[in-house]
Amino acid sequence: MKVAIFGIYPPPYGGISVHIKRVMKKLLEKGDEVTVYNQGLYFNVSQNIQSIPLKKMLFSIFFNDFDILHFHNTNRSLKSLLLLMKLFRNKVILTSHGDSLVNQLNEANHLFRVWMIINLKSIDKIICVNPETANTLSTIGIKNTCISPAYINPVECQNDIENISNIVWDFISDAEFLISANGAVRFYNEEDLYGLDLMIDCMETYIGSKVKLIFCVLSVTEQSEKEKEYYQRLKKKVIDLDLMNNVLLYEVSNSEFYPILKSSHLFVRPTNNDGYGVSIAEAIYYNVPAIATDVCRRPEGTILVKNRCVVSLKQKIQYVLEHYNLEKERVSLIDVPDNFKELYNIYESLSGNK
Repeated sequence: MKVAIFGIYPPPYGGISVHIKRVMKKLLEKGDEVTVYNQGLYFNVSQNIQSIPLKKMLFSIFFNDFDILHFHNTNRSLKSLLLLMKLFRNKVILTSHGDSLVNQLNEANHLFRVWMIINLKSIDKIICVNPETANTLSTIGIKNTCISPAYINPVECQNDIENISNIVWDFISDAEFLISANGAVRFYNEEDLYGLDLMIDCMETYIGSKVKLIFCVLSVTEQSEKEKEYYQRLKKKVIDLDLMNNVLLYEVSNSEFYPILKSSHLFVRPTNNDGYGVSIAEAIYYNVPAIATDVCRRPEGTILVKNRCVVSLKQKIQYVLEHYNLEKERVSLIDVPDNFKELYNIYESLSGNK
């Protein structure tokens, strides 16, 4: 089977880019041919990872005779070209991560919205990571959907451990109870999307203790001026609250999150908007208790807190601290599904290789 994947390939590291990296690895393990057309800057010709302009990409697709074209790209212009892709007689899949697709439909003018709907109806399968997206699409007549979370089990590699700074490992080794979280500095509804501000507030309780927080900050180089200013204020707050020994803001450049997650006692995802939260599933896969906001469907076993409620978050963190062995045993009994098998079944059924 010959597959082309369109989206972000790390770096930068994030939920979608790590998902694409893992899909590519697992396809290669099965002996399939894979090309990634990276929306970012990274490319590696020997590994079939390309970063090329749209016109060259279309030319490449035309001459490569792919069985499957799988889009993860949230670029509105590229989505409008999905109908054109069908003219190449390839099977086309679109994965909708989070709310981006629904938001684009809601924000589009009438003509572009109609054009997007025609395009979406023409493709073979739309994979929605949450049921809300599938339900919304269904109300406007788009029925070619299925629901499948984006979580895929990590493909562990020694390089992933070595790529993490020794400063991080020293910080981790000094912790008696390690809380981990990750996310970029972004705003949603004028609030901190990934809840870094809430996590800093929660850590005030543990000043002088060996309870520590490592927050893996993604995409620092891509921050807007507003985001940079906000991030600097948060870093200053850590200093002003005398939390330097309790809080590490690790600016991720070229490393996956799972090695840090494996070393954690608790994972927290205090997002105010989300699609699912693959890091939560990954935490539970490693038998790490996980706390997350109640803004969307979460993986089985997640401890839920109220959205943007620091009191609720503090209470749940303290609960896990006091009942850690019980919570660890609880999540160890949960079987976390690896969704690659379901994705591969879709590939096979569409390509006729099943």
